[in-house]
Amino acid sequence: MPLALTLCVGTAATAQAGPLAVAPVQVSVGASVTVTLEQFPPAAFVDVYARPSGGGNCCGMQVADDVATDAVGRATVTFSWPESFEACAGKDNCRRRPWEVGQLADVDASVVGRTLTANAATTRVVAPGTPAPDLTLAQRFRPVLAFDSSEVWRPLEIDRFLARETPRLCGIGCHPAPSSAYLVALGLGARARLDLAGEQTDADSYRSPIAECRVNGLLDCDGGPDTAMYVHDVVHEGYRYLDYWWFLLQPRALHQALLRRARG
Repeated sequence: MPLALTLCVGTAATAQAGPLAVAPVQVSVGASVTVTLEQFPPAAFVDVYARPSGGGNCCGMQVADDVATDAVGRATVTFSWPESFEACAGKDNCRRRPWEVGQLADVDASVVGRTLTANAATTRVVAPGTPAPDLTLAQRFRPVLAFDSSEVWRPLEIDRFLARETPRLCGIGCHPAPSSAYLVALGLGARARLDLAGEQTDADSYRSPIAECRVNGLLDCDGGPDTAMYVHDVVHEGYRYLDYWWFLLQPRALHQALLRRARG
């Protein structure tokens, strides 16, 4: 369910803040791309990796090392997009293989010597290349979401969720929906609905398949590349608008009738 701008919470709330997600940047394989790292420790050094989205147990290929963050934990790094995916050595399922045109890819960054990792960007590897959007203003006014202690769902990174679950898009018949691009291309509008695994009478029947996310009662990821907030930056008639969106799989509802409307 999409929500925008504000979220009302009760007591015992916890805050969630993470990197912004934007519509995938288009770059050519072998071309240079610039990504901005946000919300890292100040004056730290980070390593940057590129890997296919949904690469499973594969590690990313290092594309930059010891990138220094500034006083607010921000850094910018430019690298040439790798022509193939160099995975973990010694793993049969992670051998070197070329990128596929149109494939989604992730840029990850981790603090050197620590376990802290953050998703810095999601990129669609196609041609021709376009510059990465400037998120400075969007980051400045980014809402911080707070969740009641009873809330088990977190905002979804839509393409990763669709690629992992492949729900059915129903409107005129039902068809697999492996990506957001597929949803847009089909163009069913308000007539469309997603058919997800689970029971309608049990709001919590779905569980994220990512085991490390299912902790302290949560059913979705509270951080990392599988959770995201989206921003749409629009200039119209001399005014600039920042429209923020996030998507919860199943909002809590006091009554089943409200729950059915929310799912619809």
